[in-house]
Amino acid sequence: MWRVDKTKIPPDKLEHPELRQFCDEIQRTDPTLIKAICVHEAGHGVYMRRAGAKKLRFKGMTIFWDSDKNAFDVAAAAIAPIFDDAWVVTADNLDAVALFHAAGGVVTLALTEETNSMDREDIKQFRAVCLELPDKSIDVVKSWKRAQENISKDLRNPQLRKEIWKLEKEFEDWLLGGDLV
Repeated sequence: MWRVDKTKIPPDKLEHPELRQFCDEIQRTDPTLIKAICVHEAGHGVYMRRAGAKKLRFKGMTIFWDSDKNAFDVAAAAIAPIFDDAWVVTADNLDAVALFHAAGGVVTLALTEETNSMDREDIKQFRAVCLELPDKSIDVVKSWKRAQENISKDLRNPQLRKEIWKLEKEFEDWLLGGDLV
């Protein structure tokens, strides 16, 4: 059973008849897709640690009420880095930031049967990070492609693959641990 965070649902919607149906659909997710999601997030996590993250915070699927659509929606499971307070994105560490944003998609395609890299949001987030930097001449696409190429080369290392699979297992065990209410 997926760990699902329902804390973002307004109290008056917790008994909504569509919520049970929505939760049931999430729980019926194909196990191979669950594995691919966990591998994807583990790829991010390993490169977040390499960039200096002191800890990783696991996030389960989050169901929330979208008042604009008048319907439930879901945010995907994720791993988020926890850096020291002094850590900030700069031009000096942008390559490492590109790596941890791009890692999920590259790792997913390389280590699973999944054909969707699931990195649409990742590149959007990386682009947003780049836009916040003073240097506006950063070529986001070039940085992203370079990161993808470097990750592909890194994946030749069996130790890296082992590290990814170890974190994937840890995340999957946590993710399948039940609801957060």
